[in-house]
Amino acid sequence: MRIDPRTLPFFVAFAAAACAPFQAEVPGSAPAAAHVPIEQSVVHGAAPEGPSELGKAPEGSTEAQRLALWWVNTYREQAGLGPVGQLTALNEAARDHADYVLMHPDVYDVQGLSVHEQLPDHEGYSGSRFWERMEAAGYDGHPFREVIAYQSTPEGAVAHWMETVYHRLPIIHPSARHIGYAQARIGSSRINVLDLGSGEYAAPKTANGIAWPTPGAFDVPLSWDGLESPKPQAPPNGYPSGPVITLTFGLDAAFEVIEHTIIDVTDDTAADTAADTVDADRALPHVLLTPENDPHLKGESAIALYTHDPLHAGRTYEVRVMGILDGATYERSWTFSTRESASCDVHSQDCGPGKGCYATSAGAPVCAWAGDRAEGHPCGYQNDCGAGLTCVGQVCRRYCSTVASADSAVFDAAQACSATCGGGHSKLNVAGEVGACKI
Repeated sequence: MRIDPRTLPFFVAFAAAACAPFQAEVPGSAPAAAHVPIEQSVVHGAAPEGPSELGKAPEGSTEAQRLALWWVNTYREQAGLGPVGQLTALNEAARDHADYVLMHPDVYDVQGLSVHEQLPDHEGYSGSRFWERMEAAGYDGHPFREVIAYQSTPEGAVAHWMETVYHRLPIIHPSARHIGYAQARIGSSRINVLDLGSGEYAAPKTANGIAWPTPGAFDVPLSWDGLESPKPQAPPNGYPSGPVITLTFGLDAAFEVIEHTIIDVTDDTAADTAADTVDADRALPHVLLTPENDPHLKGESAIALYTHDPLHAGRTYEVRVMGILDGATYERSWTFSTRESASCDVHSQDCGPGKGCYATSAGAPVCAWAGDRAEGHPCGYQNDCGAGLTCVGQVCRRYCSTVASADSAVFDAAQACSATCGGGHSKLNVAGEVGACKI
């Protein structure tokens, strides 16, 4: 397990994710009844209110497994894809591997074994590679992918995968039909495992591709920290970069990129946006990853782009891609809008799924992956605590507002320290507007 050493003020911890493709040939060529529209129409916006049944979870599944299924299917719906189903066999395969990894940290941290592999002479062995584990658990479809994260919650794990290059692709791939999920924890170590299968047949090609962020998406993050294993090519000045943009086709699609552009079109008129030419001065430098220049995309029919620098808040960006798809000219453009602020609000907790807004000792609050520890529980890092809480004196404590005037834009009587903290409070930031209730 690899934990990135970088921290934020108040000790915010980060975790990287890891993925593996299926290395064996995927048999079967008959078309599947995939739910793949030619055009995407679902807008990616604010987080949904709570779980609802999109794909089916098996009887006996845990709450975490049901939540993972719901979040995967929510992102697939936003991408214009139909839901996947969850199978007991895949849940068991994921659970067995999660337990194995946490039981044998020395195998991965000291010996350097890939987190997707197992050694047969160790307790809990269920298969050297994920497709062997899936087949051993009784899955009779075609193993497709496995992705791994180190998050506290299912929503955090799925949201983390969706921010990356290689982990996102299996989740919103038209070939994915079934999933299994497990999360495990031993002490402070935790892991999330998602196994994906493609069912009996490979999915057909998608006529227009699956774009993410989706056309018309809003509240898109401004940046990406590059925390992924394997790590994609870094921008010239290193990470953070802009958010990852991907365009995915079916497994057998042949796509060659000819032109690719990202521009800020916030102030464009409709006529300007529809123009055939792009002002070169407004084109944003970016990294382009393809199966030709990135060995980790080999076998994928997908490309990824991300700007060298983080994007600006409250702006609209257009992506334009031209190329050759299966011998025919391909051209596509779409826009998305970034979140309104580079900061966040500790009271409204507006960072999106899986993240929390945490105050800093000097400066604006920041979004970070949220933990799951409740108020009063011990903590070592600020984001060991769940969203809306912070770590003070090694204890998770609730945020409150110390502003005493209703004229302030940040004041809410329901959040006032005097109203919500029976045992008093402590001021946290220099301005003194954010506090934490004493335990």
